[in-house]
Amino acid sequence: MKLLVAIDFSELADRVIGEAEKLAKKLSAKVFLLHVIPPSSPVIIVPLNTR
Repeated sequence: MKLLVAIDFSELADRVIGEAEKLAKKLSAKVFLLHVIPPSSPVIIVPLNTR
């Protein structure tokens, strides 16, 4: 079993990681941490030419 834990490096995330660790031990699971960083500039979608 795998547990995916989203984190943001806040104090709350530290507590969540600890709880995820406890749960993983009970379930014999592996913990995977996910941190997503927003793009530094807005994403602009340019349509392709449809000829």
